[in-house]
Amino acid sequence: MKAHKHNIRFRSVFILILFAWITGSCEVDNLQNDGETASELTGTWSCAEESEIYKSTNMVTTYEITIAANPNDEAGVLISNFYNVNITVEATISGNSLIIPNQTTDDDYIIYGYGTISGNRHTLNLNYVIDDNSGGAADHATAVCTKL
Repeated sequence: MKAHKHNIRFRSVFILILFAWITGSCEVDNLQNDGETASELTGTWSCAEESEIYKSTNMVTTYEITIAANPNDEAGVLISNFYNVNITVEATISGNSLIIPNQTTDDDYIIYGYGTISGNRHTLNLNYVIDDNSGGAADHATAVCTKL
């Protein structure tokens, strides 16, 4: 019985050390200064978008968005032509994440979602929900955006 308990402890300690070694040795492209990142994201981006509503047409919509620094939020950006409907959405940067908080645009679209920043800050992978307030179902969409 003592050998069995010792074996379980050894395995537990080994797994814990292995986990710490693996997670500690992973190289992460972490963005240190969100304000710096916001300025690095500014510019024109090409987005390839797929959505549930338009999925039945097997269509990927490609369009351009413009990202500008948010003058009211050092870690924030403004995304123009979001969803290819000429609306502007506010987002906040936190590390390698882009957070689109729940918001209602001037044109009454309700939007929220999130994304990841990768590829040396030249790729955005976005997931979001958008409701045009027409009484129909909200659209769930994904987009891969590449900085031009």
